[in-house]
Amino acid sequence: MTDDRSRTGASLPIRTNNPFALKSSGEAWNGLAGEENGFYVFESKEYGTRAGLIVLYNGYIQQNLLTPYLLFEKYAPTSDGNDVVNYAIYIADKLGNGGDPDQGINTPIQRCQWRDVARWIPIYESGDTDYYSYEDVDKGLELVASHPSYSEIYSFFSDECKRPNPIDKIIAKAGVGKGLLYKLYIPLIAVALIVGGYFLFRKKKR
Repeated sequence: MTDDRSRTGASLPIRTNNPFALKSSGEAWNGLAGEENGFYVFESKEYGTRAGLIVLYNGYIQQNLLTPYLLFEKYAPTSDGNDVVNYAIYIADKLGNGGDPDQGINTPIQRCQWRDVARWIPIYESGDTDYYSYEDVDKGLELVASHPSYSEIYSFFSDECKRPNPIDKIIAKAGVGKGLLYKLYIPLIAVALIVGGYFLFRKKKR
């Protein structure tokens, strides 16, 4: 398991293997190694991720704090010296909702986007873009899955949004009905095959 606590000059989430910057509240987490300045210290990044995902699900998602602004208003309150709006804009942008900041931070986060949220929170908290990846989320989820009561949490964060088909994007921009355009593909492909076959036949005949 990954132990980043020895990294010189690293930010607190990295030093403490606490990617989600969870404050100490007396919870006896698996893999707990102590605390530093009021924050949990974990034996490894994987254990810190496990705790972070459980807290994110039970303390925020289950409480219907489902927009970036509502989430970080509680997760990183101004009373702790945080810039809630900036944090919310950062995550909204990573989710593809950064065009209009006001609208983006108030757009509900889809279920399949929470995996993305779980990836970007540790990067924002640590200030290190190389610190955390989707692989780290998955490693934490493996530890979540080891507890029978957390199967719902595992399946929730395992969801991934289906990336849009490039052809569908072209169709949407063209404003043409998808069904109509797909019907046109068939004759176009048939014509291409006929033309290609014709020139291939002529070449062989020579």
